[in-house]
Amino acid sequence: MPSKKIPTLIGIFLVIALITIVSVVHKQVIGKFITAAPSAEPQNIRLTNVSDTSFTVTWNTATPAVGSISLSGLSVSGQVFFDERDVNMAKKENSNMLSAITKPPLGKYNSHSVSIRDLSPGNEYRYRIVSNGRTYPSEAIIKTAVSLTQPEPGYEPAYGTVFTAENLPASGALVYLTLDGSQVLSSLVSDTGSWIIPINTIRTENLAAYLPSQERTDELITVVRGQEIASAVTDTLNDSPVPLILLGKSYDFRKTQAQAPEAALPQLAIFPTAIPTQAAVLGETSLRNLKFSLTQPADKAALVSNLPLLSGTGIPGNTVLLEFGTGMMTQASAEIKPEGIWRYTPVNPIPAGKVVLKATSKDSTGKDVTIIREFEVLKSGTQVLGEATPSGTLSPTATPVASQSPTIALSPTPTSTVSGQPVSGVTGPTVLLIALGLILLVGGGFLMAL
Repeated sequence: MPSKKIPTLIGIFLVIALITIVSVVHKQVIGKFITAAPSAEPQNIRLTNVSDTSFTVTWNTATPAVGSISLSGLSVSGQVFFDERDVNMAKKENSNMLSAITKPPLGKYNSHSVSIRDLSPGNEYRYRIVSNGRTYPSEAIIKTAVSLTQPEPGYEPAYGTVFTAENLPASGALVYLTLDGSQVLSSLVSDTGSWIIPINTIRTENLAAYLPSQERTDELITVVRGQEIASAVTDTLNDSPVPLILLGKSYDFRKTQAQAPEAALPQLAIFPTAIPTQAAVLGETSLRNLKFSLTQPADKAALVSNLPLLSGTGIPGNTVLLEFGTGMMTQASAEIKPEGIWRYTPVNPIPAGKVVLKATSKDSTGKDVTIIREFEVLKSGTQVLGEATPSGTLSPTATPVASQSPTIALSPTPTSTVSGQPVSGVTGPTVLLIALGLILLVGGGFLMAL
């Protein structure tokens, strides 16, 4: 008796149906296994802090990466500049000044900020971003500003604190600041959540002149940390300090009580004298008008950290002598950096209690200027729920973003490799794909044999 066979057309139809089923399963199942790895490609690239002798490049990466800038131009060819945190760490560990071409211990960050200094006024420079050892070839050109002789605006530095929604310091966040009609300035948020941006030499958007000084000028602050963004509108009478900013929020601090100019930096005692001059915040070598100040911590502040950041402004190259403690005083010193900012974090924890802090530095005439301040270090486990400064009014408006520098799209070329062993992929999709292929092969052969 002859065996029954499935007609050829039906067999072909069954094979096509089996192929379709396998394709659908492949897309649905394999797609769940395969996910794109976070990229070290620079995103949201911005050019900030441009002066006649310096500028800063900031960007973000989806995955933590080592970042640096390769610079070429007048008397410079392929010189490498590193992230500010790496440079500061190297200087802290080594008393010798770090050369721009010396490679410090490099950290991996999602937010990156690299400052290039000691350039020539009015000259073009070319730079490329190096991320995780890979140079991104879309070369950008920057022209430094011309030197100016006109009087500077003389604004006091803007500073404040940024925390996450979980009430933790937003360490590594990028802070962008613009005044009405000005260039973009930027800074990094420290490990304690604080930030400071000197604006005494802020320029117009086209960098051709200093921004005209006004008693009260609107100020836009944007904070970026990965996908989290916060924005605040304030003014030059309400930025020393700017009230606490939480990521994910929008604020309008112009409705808060404006501070009188002489009260912008609260002090318990100031011992005489003349207003010091100092080098411009953005890198010029000439002396500029900026008072020696103690911006962090605020007077009467209650701090959770027993290793608080002490910071302020002053004449570049000068030394700040510090004395602080709850009983027995600890002595320390900090050098004022070329941009006119000094910072110090205690080596040993400060005991809980009322702390007296005395900071002393010299003015332009060589006279000592001393600032005394009190703050409290809270006991371990204590949490500050309230804000140390007056809170602003939350605004439901869309998050404003300053738009001076265009976003630059880069595409990588593997000009160098990153050290370390390559990480293997997920084996699950491969095994499943082989299994589906065997099913298709056996099933098709069986159907054709019927």
